[in-house]
Amino acid sequence: MIKRRLGASLRALSASTALIIITTVFASIFATGPLSNAWAKPKGLLQIGFTGTIAASAGTPQRFKNVYLNVQEVRVNANPNASGTGGGWQPIVVPTGVMAQGAGKPADLQIDLNNLQNLPVLLNANAVKRDTYKLVEVIVDTKHPGEIVPLCPPAGAGGLEGCAPYPITLQNTTGLISPLSPSVSVGHFTMSTLLINLSATLISAPSTPGGTYTVNVVISPAPVQQSMALISGNISGTSGITPNVRRVRTLSVTAEQAGTNIQVSSSPVINGNFQIQLPAATNIGSLYDLYTSGGGTSYSAERLPPLFPGTNTIPTFIINTGQPLGTISGNITDACTGNPIAGATVQILIPPQGSGVNCASAATAGQCVSVATASTDNLGHFPLTGQVKVPAPFNNIPLPPSGTTYVLEISAPGYDTMFTTGAPTVPPVTKTVLNGGTCATKTGACDFALTSGQISGTLNLTASPPNGQTVLVQVFAEESGTNNVVAALPRPLIFRNQTDSLPFTITVPSGPAAFDFYATAIDLYTNITDPYTGHTILVQPDIAGFSGTPSCTAVSASGLFEQSMDCTGHGSLAGTFVNPDANTAAVLMKDGVQIMSSPVGPVLPLGINPANPTFAFCAPGDTYSVQRLEVTNPPAGTVPSETPTPAPVGTPTITTIPMPLATSTPCPTTCSSNGGCPGVCNGVVANPL
Repeated sequence: MIKRRLGASLRALSASTALIIITTVFASIFATGPLSNAWAKPKGLLQIGFTGTIAASAGTPQRFKNVYLNVQEVRVNANPNASGTGGGWQPIVVPTGVMAQGAGKPADLQIDLNNLQNLPVLLNANAVKRDTYKLVEVIVDTKHPGEIVPLCPPAGAGGLEGCAPYPITLQNTTGLISPLSPSVSVGHFTMSTLLINLSATLISAPSTPGGTYTVNVVISPAPVQQSMALISGNISGTSGITPNVRRVRTLSVTAEQAGTNIQVSSSPVINGNFQIQLPAATNIGSLYDLYTSGGGTSYSAERLPPLFPGTNTIPTFIINTGQPLGTISGNITDACTGNPIAGATVQILIPPQGSGVNCASAATAGQCVSVATASTDNLGHFPLTGQVKVPAPFNNIPLPPSGTTYVLEISAPGYDTMFTTGAPTVPPVTKTVLNGGTCATKTGACDFALTSGQISGTLNLTASPPNGQTVLVQVFAEESGTNNVVAALPRPLIFRNQTDSLPFTITVPSGPAAFDFYATAIDLYTNITDPYTGHTILVQPDIAGFSGTPSCTAVSASGLFEQSMDCTGHGSLAGTFVNPDANTAAVLMKDGVQIMSSPVGPVLPLGINPANPTFAFCAPGDTYSVQRLEVTNPPAGTVPSETPTPAPVGTPTITTIPMPLATSTPCPTTCSSNGGCPGVCNGVVANPL
């Protein structure tokens, strides 16, 4: 569990530094804050999810790494003849704080249609008027509707550079409206789910660098029962709660990806009733944790057996009402420097009902459920401020049973994870406290200093960047032999003209005995940050770690990195899976170091291979190996003690992506070196996995 949660933090960091690491089949964001006062009027909840299909007209490339669509909101209307500018529309908006990774507005949710082949992705759930809705509209950002990243053409044929972002122009600019058949009914104090299929057809491809794809998008309702599972039930004794503070989070049941603190969906408990629709994988099922929180009640948690489409699961929560609420707050610092750690995470772990597992032990913490999460600000203080009417979870912690405490897990990328115990400070009646808590530290305060080790090395370029250009390089560390990223530089190395060598020191956890390192450059294409590098990816396997002994002295790692980073241009590697499921993935490796992974993508014909579900990588010209990974869920009805982890299937396949031939300047591709630059990239088809 520790590894997966740290990995989630570092995946966000990786994406911001031009490396995409995909380790989950789907991700979704859900905001429950606005629901606290949503029930003042007769309303119900409407949850929106998306599935996707992609097609291409004749003459357009049918192989692509990403097809992004920037969605701003979804609206529904009870009038089947309503116009887009008329009244009666009920909005379901993008959750607060969501930002598209591309050029979209901060309020956009960027959806990759390539990743909607097996499981839906959820947009949000909002309170809407109780009614029967017969019309739906998806509002896409008209200024920045999305972008497409095509794979490289076979053998470099054609003039379109692959593995670089190209903007989308929508052919249908008048709005995406569809009738709902059957209609969707939303009742008082209930949650309904509307699943929308986004069907994108590529009409034309760009002919020059920086050109646009013309895309036609059509929406239609998708059958919920074919890809969603229902969670519903009743929690007795939850009416008439009178909490001891003024601002209280709504009593809710929340679903997380099992073994993580990644929320998928949530439902308020109204008159004791709740219901949630969750994405569910056919044949293998999907794994979730459930917990109750809010409303002045105690926490309660369950780990569910695999959920299958069309099924209904009824959990039984045992809670105590009328619990005093308090706060746990404090500061998280680096044990070596005393400096604050921004972006650290504090979680409350409790065992699933009836399990009695020890959540304070790293060996068994993976069997526990995270029921509240707080993050630190730039000064290392937690929790972050909640919304005006909805306090942060760590400001609404119920007092634990007499004589007991909660288990806290404190973690940050690059640092050792800490487990300790603590309890909230309960404020005076009708007041809201913003600091407090007692923890098992020397001072009794909930202030934590995280230990680590430091490893130093040097990174070299084959040549310094041309005058006026820079090359940014990020360094990552994984636990040796895994794709579990545990550390990254706090900021990239910056190479300027006449600079081809830079030292670095990276903070890493002291626990692992060895690390695998890799480094990737952040390049531009047509003056826009490219999510895929044109420089070689440097790797260095099996660098000695600290074997559990923290150190404040940096250790110089001999040979890190032995090779120099060169501008070789884009490249792509694609292939097909044989009978994959939603838990199948492919991992790309170099010299045994795992550097990126790909989930199951669209069904496409590749080379001489028949049409099958695909995998795809964008990586610079070099020699790699590709390995299939599979996660085996437990049998139906069996509750896993811990979330299963990926296991390799078969033997790795070694494949070479040819480097593009050099071309003249000005450079049309993603990087340049010594005044020259690579030409159009090469696309390679690998053997089926």
